[in-house]
Amino acid sequence: MTDHEPLGDLIDYLISNAKTLTYSDMFQLALSAVQCLVLLHQADIAHCDIKPDNMIVVKSEDSSLGVKLIDFGVSRECNNKSI
Repeated sequence: MTDHEPLGDLIDYLISNAKTLTYSDMFQLALSAVQCLVLLHQADIAHCDIKPDNMIVVKSEDSSLGVKLIDFGVSRECNNKSI
């Protein structure tokens, strides 16, 4: 498993790096956030508190950026596929 260096929550990271973020960086972050949501959907989990404060930006060993979703305190398992 690859270790990821935490760089702060999403909103703070975007604000503090607004002048240096490339389109590629922004795409990587957006794609990673969507992948988190897809994984939750596939696992029938409703996070119930998705917001930038609950997304941590991480940098992998190959320097690519990603997002980890945190704070599952109010999450729920969904048994109904219509959600």
